[in-house]
Amino acid sequence: ERYYVPWYMRYGYSWWYEDDDIGYSRNAEELYSKSGKINEDGTFEIAVPTDAETNENYRYRIQAQVTDASRRTINGNAAVLVTATSFTINVNSEKFYYKTDEDVLIRVSTADFSENPVSKEFELVASTYRYSRDGEYEDNEEIYKTTGKTDEKSGIATVEFPLKKPGYYQVKVTSTDVNGKSTSETTS
Repeated sequence: ERYYVPWYMRYGYSWWYEDDDIGYSRNAEELYSKSGKINEDGTFEIAVPTDAETNENYRYRIQAQVTDASRRTINGNAAVLVTATSFTINVNSEKFYYKTDEDVLIRVSTADFSENPVSKEFELVASTYRYSRDGEYEDNEEIYKTTGKTDEKSGIATVEFPLKKPGYYQVKVTSTDVNGKSTSETTS
């Protein structure tokens, strides 16, 4: 199951929603199954192989059923996150609509998967985008390109660029971790 960072994770009450999608199946498939006996300390260990070459983040849902001596079955579940990179990027604009004489203000934030800010170098590319009459996405014209780095303490950077003409625009921010794996985020 492909992992995403839900909208509520950026807010103070994210703990309220954390367990909501553990039991929910979004195109999930069973990857591994194992049975056995729990250890004397009440644990049972498994190792599940993951695809080290992927550029996707995945949340693995783990479900367990334990049957005691009286044949009573207790069910439990949890989730574990396996990521391709060591951090996540969030990108958004200050507002949704801009006039052509205004500068667009883009906010880039980077954090590890424990939501701690991290400083990362990034590349930002702004492009026009449009759809053809049959609804297909057409090639875009790159209008602005720059590099930057998010702040050490806050994990945030801002980028401003001017708009030359009216239209729809897309901003893509890409960064690479210490293992050479890249991750990106897009806003429009």
